[in-house]
Amino acid sequence: MTNLARPLGSGLFALSLAATAVVAQTTPKPMLNLRMGLWEVTSTTKMNGMAGVDTSKMTPQQQARAAAIAGTLAAKPTVIKSCMTKDKFVIGNSNAALERMGMSCQQTIRTNTPKLLENTMTCTGTRASTSVSRTEAKSPTAFTGTVTSTSTAAGRETHVTIDMTGKWLGADCGDVK
Repeated sequence: MTNLARPLGSGLFALSLAATAVVAQTTPKPMLNLRMGLWEVTSTTKMNGMAGVDTSKMTPQQQARAAAIAGTLAAKPTVIKSCMTKDKFVIGNSNAALERMGMSCQQTIRTNTPKLLENTMTCTGTRASTSVSRTEAKSPTAFTGTVTSTSTAAGRETHVTIDMTGKWLGADCGDVK
């Protein structure tokens, strides 16, 4: 993985946890009316800035190459299959994973209805960040969502927006975890 891809991957990991509506144990259960089982999620990421990458000591050509890599990584839609279970939907395993990454996060649910879940996650530690997630259940088998995040690492700020759509594929997840 390139040095540029590492901070992007770490940031996307944290954002994806917020985006999949996994909430801390101290917050209420998401009320979104979505079926459990196998989902296909398509996401597109837009990124401004490169947290953790110091481009000030790079030549103009290296800076241009780094910017091009960031643009390439962010421009392609990503399609994944994910198995959503009631345990994953309710239990906040995200905090334990983030704590292992040197971060402490607090999540606040602002809207929690069968059609809409809006929440904010603020993290402190190695990669301070604030993420706002909005997930809308279009039906029990389809959702759209947006996560916007601002993070700071090594004195650099990054702004990331992830737009997602999800479609339910079936109750049986097969080999997908």
